[in-house]
Amino acid sequence: MIKLIRKNKNSRINAKAGFTLIEMITVVAIFAVMAGIVLFSGSKFNDTVTLENLTQDVALSIREAQVKAISGSTTSPFGEDFTPSYGVHFTVNSNIFVHFVDLNDNDSYDETGTSCGTPTSECIKKITMQNGYKIESICGKDIGMVGTGPCTPVVSGSVDILFTRPFPAPKITRVIPPIEYSEMRLVLSSDTGIKKTVIAWATGQISVQ
Repeated sequence: MIKLIRKNKNSRINAKAGFTLIEMITVVAIFAVMAGIVLFSGSKFNDTVTLENLTQDVALSIREAQVKAISGSTTSPFGEDFTPSYGVHFTVNSNIFVHFVDLNDNDSYDETGTSCGTPTSECIKKITMQNGYKIESICGKDIGMVGTGPCTPVVSGSVDILFTRPFPAPKITRVIPPIEYSEMRLVLSSDTGIKKTVIAWATGQISVQ
């Protein structure tokens, strides 16, 4: 009799030591939610880092054009007496921007249809942003407007930043209709809604925010 009671008692203890189906489902659900949060946070962090790098690439491309222009960098088919202007061409709602040389000296980028890097092409190289990253918007302040003046959105079209030797300050121009800016704000975005801004001034300063 004593052995039977002990056996029943041990059975109850063992039964209490296990997990019920509801408890197991609850634990699995909690782990699933935590894993989802971690994955979402990791994806958002990666987007932020990638967009930061792309924004820095844009700023460096502008600075590279400035250095090429000031140094008088020239290659074939330029003659010894011709030092071209260099710039960067940006288009609204595009994932591509162009580092270019102003071959015909008209202060803007001309798409010739030929491959980048060829003697007759103004395109030096095209930089393509992958995986949903793009130039979401561009706005500019008119050349006589500085400080707190309004930044007028470029609804469609392109903006060129052009450097000409010996001046470190660029000419910032909306292509069509032609409008010269004292300041340009370029917003890059990811498909998850993260945004970064590059600001270029006609004084030659560049800022990333």
